[in-house]
Amino acid sequence: MKSCGLRLATLAILLSGCQAPPGEEQASGTRAPLFDPMTRPSEDRGPLDLAPPAYRFGPRDQVEVRVRDHDEFGGEFEVERDGALLIPVIDRRLHVSGMTEPQVEEAVSRAVAAYVVGEPAVRVRLRGARSKFFYAFGAVAAQGRHPMSDEVLDLRDAILAVGNFAPSAAVRRVHLIRPDPEEPTYVVVDGRELLLGLTGLNVALEPGDIIYVPTTYYSLVNEVLGTVLGQLNRGIGADATYQYIEARLAQGPAAAGVGR
Repeated sequence: MKSCGLRLATLAILLSGCQAPPGEEQASGTRAPLFDPMTRPSEDRGPLDLAPPAYRFGPRDQVEVRVRDHDEFGGEFEVERDGALLIPVIDRRLHVSGMTEPQVEEAVSRAVAAYVVGEPAVRVRLRGARSKFFYAFGAVAAQGRHPMSDEVLDLRDAILAVGNFAPSAAVRRVHLIRPDPEEPTYVVVDGRELLLGLTGLNVALEPGDIIYVPTTYYSLVNEVLGTVLGQLNRGIGADATYQYIEARLAQGPAAAGVGR
């Protein structure tokens, strides 16, 4: 019993001595990248492009095609898995994956030009976005993959779309990661200022962007305490409990994405 009491007393000392990592109470912006090799962009380029990107079609997107005075070429279609769009009557398959609406209009115009009198007047519209997603991980209400429409989705709206921050969130360090294969970049934003509209970094999301919200340091302490109390209430011995504490604290906050 003395050994158990000594170990639990040591636990109390360990947890009482835990302090928030440097900068816990300060807004971020100078943290190390989450994943290597993440690189910060140069100052003249800016952290991320804030301009909303043009929507580019992809597989399973629903597309409306209209050709003035030639309804036989029009209709609503689904982009096929290989990125092709089938134009009826002439049975032409146009590769449209990665194209914007004006680019698809030009491609359809060229395809039907030989079958109409004069220059074809083509209109293409997205009717259902099914190919674009962003991802949210960490201390958010709904982790995982989330669909994007053709409308501009900024960081604030994306956070609200995933159910806002979890109670354990370090809201002053919201990471937006753009995993570009050539130059992956990210920006760190104060989430409280973001939701209040007080920051100029309300970035327009691009498909594939990742939102990562770390957990606060104090949530790690609460996690350890909660697990310890649960194990003791279930009759798990103090030796096993102490081993868990040592292993969990040895991982440190960084292992749980804390203090990033």
